Amino acid sequence: MASGSLFPVGTTTNTFVTTDAAGNSATCSFTVTVADDTPPVSICQSITVNLDATGNATITPAMVNNGSHDNCSPVTLVSVVPSTFTCANVGANTVTLTVSDAVGNTSTCTSTVTIHDVTAPVVSCFGDTTFAKSPTLCTNTLPDLTYRVTATDACGVASVTQSIPAGTIIGASQASVPITLTVTDVNGNTSTCSFTVFFTDQTPPVISGCPSNITVNTGAGNTACSQTATWTEPTAMDQCPTPLGAITWTKSHLPGATFPVGTTTVTYTVSDASGNSSTCSFTVTVVDNTVPIIANCPANITVNTGAGNTACSQTATWTAPTATDNCGVQSLTSTHNSGDVFPAGVTTVTYTALDIHGNTSTCSFTVTVVDNTVPVIADCPSNVTVNTGAGNTACSQTATWTEPTATDNCGGTITWTKSHYRRCIPSRTNNGNVCSNRCSR
Repeated sequence: MASGSLFPVGTTTNTFVTTDAAGNSATCSFTVTVADDTPPVSICQSITVNLDATGNATITPAMVNNGSHDNCSPVTLVSVVPSTFTCANVGANTVTLTVSDAVGNTSTCTSTVTIHDVTAPVVSCFGDTTFAKSPTLCTNTLPDLTYRVTATDACGVASVTQSIPAGTIIGASQASVPITLTVTDVNGNTSTCSFTVFFTDQTPPVISGCPSNITVNTGAGNTACSQTATWTEPTAMDQCPTPLGAITWTKSHLPGATFPVGTTTVTYTVSDASGNSSTCSFTVTVVDNTVPIIANCPANITVNTGAGNTACSQTATWTAPTATDNCGVQSLTSTHNSGDVFPAGVTTVTYTALDIHGNTSTCSFTVTVVDNTVPVIADCPSNVTVNTGAGNTACSQTATWTEPTATDNCGGTITWTKSHYRRCIPSRTNNGNVCSNRCSR
């Protein structure tokens, strides 16, 4: 390409070739690089955007682009700032659009984004309600009912108004009125909801003389797990402004009723002709203080250790007693059981009956073990024969033996009584003179 030629963006290699008459040729080359430094043309447009129900809105660069272009390549929409909006941005907002070409040249433009809040508040009125008529005039002054609405709005609620203003006097003959509540948000959007207010005699009868809580005992010897209770019944009055009809009673129990052990709630309910009611309650507590009854408690028992018994004890048997209780026996326990071994002497056996409410009773008897087992003598010597011997001047002779031993089933000290001692040995001094007799036992 000749000097002065038009080259495209990018790098182009330009080659020169020279040839002589003999056909020989030579070349040289160089590059021509065209750099794109021309920024794109950014063109913006103003737009209007509505906030969503949550009070937020988002825009994209394409929404404000209005034909941005570039001399060399399609443009890339880089960003729009700001791109997110909230209730705080309601109205006109300036945004900046940035575009770039293929080689990174950029340009910007600005536009106006107008944010609108078009979402009405979300409202829900409480359901219909009933107000009591005055207990004297049976009229009513309509109260402020704006609290009877649940309202939400992303940008905020500005006000709640009531269609029949608070303070309006509702006559005695008027049974109901419709109420409409209007909720307005901070940007002027409104929503309404309605409900009905009814007016009735809602003054309940007044009960007087409700009994206090009562406690009674089952009592000694009671065979039932219950007891009767009595009280003076309450009274009641009703008016608006004069009695409107007979009152009726509902009673869970009557005086003189029988109540089980434990606590029972007694309830009196009185209703007037308009269906209003009042209740009074008290408790009747029956305490089980009746002890169990033990039957057939054994009489006192005496047993002997017996001949040949090597132990200082003996077994004793009996028929165990039985127990009954007005509310139920939980356990019948004993310090000893029939067939147990008892030591010599007197032992008290006690049976204890426990009912399900902790009351107890006992019965006792004694087991006396008499030690009538004689001691046992062992190794009693056989008969002994001795001679007086030659030269004996006395008509007698000493005799020796091994003394017996004795054991007893109950131990302790054994006392011996001996008709004779084993032998008697004269005791002499060194000079051979007899000074006394010493007997070995």
